[in-house]
Order: sequence, then C-alpha cells, then structure tokens
Amino acid sequence: MSDIQIQIETAGPCRKTLAIVVPASEVDSQYKKLVELYSKRARIPGFRPGKAPAQLVERHYGKDIREEVKDYLLSFGYRRALEQTKLNPVAAVDVADESPVLSGSPFSFKVTVDLPPAFDMPAYTGIPIEAQKTEVTEGQMDEAVIQFRDRMARFNEVKDRPVKAGDIVKIDYHGVCGEKAVEELAPGAAGLGQGKDFWLRTDELADADFLPGVAKAVEGIDLGAVREIAVAFPAEYHVKEVAGQGAVYTVTVKEIREKLLPEMDEDFFKMAGVTNLDEMKARIRENLQGSAERKEAARRLDVCARHLLDNTHIDELPQTQVQSETQQIVMNIVRENTMRGVSSDQIKEQRESILTAAARSSEDRVKLSYILNRIAEAEKIEVSEADVTSHIAMMASRQRQSPEKLREDLAKNGRIEDVRHDLRNEKALEFVVKNATVKVA
Repeated sequence: MSDIQIQIETAGPCRKTLAIVVPASEVDSQYKKLVELYSKRARIPGFRPGKAPAQLVERHYGKDIREEVKDYLLSFGYRRALEQTKLNPVAAVDVADESPVLSGSPFSFKVTVDLPPAFDMPAYTGIPIEAQKTEVTEGQMDEAVIQFRDRMARFNEVKDRPVKAGDIVKIDYHGVCGEKAVEELAPGAAGLGQGKDFWLRTDELADADFLPGVAKAVEGIDLGAVREIAVAFPAEYHVKEVAGQGAVYTVTVKEIREKLLPEMDEDFFKMAGVTNLDEMKARIRENLQGSAERKEAARRLDVCARHLLDNTHIDELPQTQVQSETQQIVMNIVRENTMRGVSSDQIKEQRESILTAAARSSEDRVKLSYILNRIAEAEKIEVSEADVTSHIAMMASRQRQSPEKLREDLAKNGRIEDVRHDLRNEKALEFVVKNATVKVA
C-alpha cells in the first residue's frame, strides 16, 4: 500500500490541518481500475458492451471517472493519514484545496480535524463527601398529610360574605398604565391587560407573576363589587413593557368559592389508598425516604463531578463538540421554557443570557465527558447490550413511544453509540462516588 506525504499545522484549539499528498502511482492505479470498470459497463453507439476502446470510454465518461477517483483518493488519503500519524480525531471539520485528478500527477488536499484534548488525570478515588441526612421527620409527614388534604379539597360557592384568604374568586379585570391600556402597551402578553371570568387563588399558592398584589388586595371585597387596585410591577418583571411601572386595575368580583378540606374519615383514607392515618404516614415515610435518598445520591454525583472538573486542567477543548453541546442545551432550554408557557418573544429577549449559560455549561459537560472516559478506560468499565436496551426502554417510556421505534430512530441517526458512551460515563461517575470518602456529620 502506498505511503502518503503529510504535513501537520495547528489550526486552533484542539484543531489541526493535515496537508495530504497521495502519490501519482495510487492516482494512476485507481484511475485505471475505474476506466476498466466503466469499459465493461459502457454503452457507446457502434460498440457492443465492454468492447469500446478505453480512450473512447474516457472521452465519454471522463468527468464521472475523475469524480469517483477523487472520492476514493480523499477517503484513501484521509484513512492513511490517520494510520501514519496515529491521530484519533473527534470530527473532520473541513476539506479544502483539492488538486485536479490528473494522470501521472499526485493528488493533494487539506483536511482540518478536531482532536481530543491532552491532559493529566486527577486522583479520582477518595474524593471527600460530606454526607447529608436523609431521615424523614414527623413534621415532614404531617405536612405531606396536609398537602394531600389540600389537593382533595372542594370549593363551594358562597354569597353571604366578602372574599377571604384561601378562597378562589372569579373576576373580570382591566388595567391602565398611565394613560394607556395595558393591552396596548404589551399586546404580546396575553391576559395581562384584561380578562373575563378569570379564576384567581387568594392563598399562598397564588401566582406571584400574575398582577402582583391583586390576590391579596381582593380580600374583603364583596360579591358583585367593583374596585380599583394599584399594581406595582417589579423592575425584573418578565414583561419588559411594564417592568418597573405602576398600573391601576379595575376588578369586578363575580363569584366566590371557599375551600373545604375533607374530613379525615374512612372515605378520605380510601382515596389515599390506605385504611388509617398510621398506614398513611408509613407510606408517606417510605416515599419521602426514597425521594430523600435519591436526592442525596444525585447530590453526591454532582459533588464528585464538580471535584473532577475543579481538579483537572484542560487548556483546550474541541470546538465542534462544544458547539454541538451548546446547541443541544439551547434547544433543551427553549423547549422547557415553551412548556412552561414562556412566549417566543420573551425567549428571544433572553437569547444572550441563554447562549451564555449554554456555552458555560457545554464546556463543563464536554470536559467532564473526557475525564469520565479516561476513568472508564483505566478501570475497564464496559456497557453491555442489555444496559443499552434497558436505557432505551427507559427513554422510550419518558417520551411515550415504543422502545423498538426509539431504537430504530437512534440507529437511523447514528446515535446508538452516543447512548453507549453516555452510559459508560455514568458508570464511571458512579464508580467515583462508590470509591469516595464519605464523612458523616
């Protein structure tokens, strides 16, 4: 097999450009093979298939032949360059400066690649962790019972008293800021300027983002009464058109309903799936204990990950990976905000802060991935096919689709290995936590 000529130049952080020259002998050999192949298949008027002279075949199909030869030489030259240099790129960024394919002449081109970073590994066993308590208290169980009762509450209509704390109230409202209606100032903020038959909570769960102070101000207002309520929008309010300003809302109380908590009787415990209060508390304790232990396990993972990041010095990271991770994080942030009801205009306003946060987070993620990969190699951590299948099934359950369909989609997009890589890194981090030094207070 022909050796090629290679020159390597630095092209940026973790980035090299390889100037590759494939010898003329390889060019001519491949060109000859392609001409012979085309000659066997060529259909040229006046000649039976496979009988046309090579020169005539070249005249008819020369452009196609040269394109196929070039594709082969690019692949051959790149593959041989990696073999000769022992480089292991994470991505090929660009191919440029391709020379023409000419008989008797070498073929040259340049390929720019991103490479893994070089770094020294920190000590990853014996990382100190301060254990946090996971015991469930009586107070937590009592609070959980109260919350369950609250979720089971009924709201009955009342007509013989004004609004009091804990009620839900149906209102009409219309706001004016200065001399302009609020809906004129902020047309993109649906429901901020006015609303009809809007149900407002007046307890501690009232939405602080909706007309700040109105939930408290309606207390004491009689059914059917109309009141003007002053609203002060905070400077950091999410609708910038009214942030830091004051407005006056005309509010009409149209219906009042009071909260009625269920009695803790047989029917109540039946709704909870238990027979009595002791059994209910035992189940609550089990659930809270499991939740607390999961949170503590996740916290220990975070502590070890942060320790590895803080104690590993990596000068450069492959920018293709950082950019890809940044895009993924931005997509996740936008999706989460959209699901929370944040408008596209509000997301655009936060664009710079989202990008800054995503860039910072992506560098940590890429850096941690390299550290954990090195740990997995050192400790010979492997991921079985059963691990991959189980993880895909879990992903499918969260996304509400069949595991078979998700696996098919992942395979189609070349992401099965990404799943395997992520699982291997998870196992590596779990190994670090398992071998940490836990200090119990």
